[in-house]
Amino acid sequence: MGDLRHRNAKTLSGGETQRVAIARALVTQPRIIFLDEPTANMDPVSTSKIEEVLFRIIGEKKTAVVMTTHNMSQGQRLANRVGVLLGGQLLQTGSVHDIFNLPAT
Repeated sequence: MGDLRHRNAKTLSGGETQRVAIARALVTQPRIIFLDEPTANMDPVSTSKIEEVLFRIIGEKKTAVVMTTHNMSQGQRLANRVGVLLGGQLLQTGSVHDIFNLPAT
C-alpha cells in the first residue's frame, strides 16, 4: 500500500479507502477483526484486491475475521465457517461445504 502514502485521502477510490481502513484496523494487531460488507459496491478489481488482503490476514497473521456478506461466492472463497442469518435469526452454522451442499432448510 506504499503507493497510497502520498495521496490525499479525498482522491482515493472506494477500494483504496477500504484497504486503508483495513490496514488501520490491523496496526494494533488485533486477534479478531469485524467487517461489514467490506466489498459492497466495489468493482471486480477492487473486490479482488480486498479479498487478497483478507486472505493474507487470515493465512499469515492468524487474525480471526468475522465478516458479513451477501456475496455467496465470496463467502465460499474466504470462509472457513459460515453462519446463515435470515430474518434476524441464525438458521445454520458450519463448514462451507455443509452450508452450501447440505443446507438445513
